[in-house]
Amino acid sequence: MRQHEKNILMNCELKFKHMRMDNVYDMLLECQSNNVKAEFQSKIIGSIVLTYYNNKTYKIDDIDFNTTPSSTFSKKDDTQISCIQYYREKYNINIEVPNQPMLISHSKPREIRAGMSEIVQLVSELCQKI
Repeated sequence: MRQHEKNILMNCELKFKHMRMDNVYDMLLECQSNNVKAEFQSKIIGSIVLTYYNNKTYKIDDIDFNTTPSSTFSKKDDTQISCIQYYREKYNINIEVPNQPMLISHSKPREIRAGMSEIVQLVSELCQKI
C-alpha cells in the first residue's frame, strides 16, 4: 500500500500454478497421432516437471526413447544399477512400466558446481507436469 495522489493505492499480485494430477507417462499414452514421438516431444520439451519423491522441479530439455528405467547407470562408487533398483532401494518406489522413455534435464552450472551431474535422467512415470 502507498499514497497515490490523494488516495491510497493497494497493489495485489495473484500468482498460482495449475498442477496436473496425471503423470508424464500418462501424457505419452494420450498421444494419438501417427508420429507419437514428435507429438510427445512437442508437449513435454521445454516444460517444467515436479518429481514427487523429492519435490524438485526440472526443466525438460529432451526425451531419450532409447533409454528406459531398466537400463543401468554407474553410481558414484562405479557400481552398475538399474533405475528400477535404484528407486526401489532409495525411495521405496516400484516403477510399473519398465520400458517407458526417460526424460532428460540439463543441470544449471550452479548445481553442477554443487556436485550434481550434468545430465539428469528422470522416469516419466514419476514426474508431473506443472
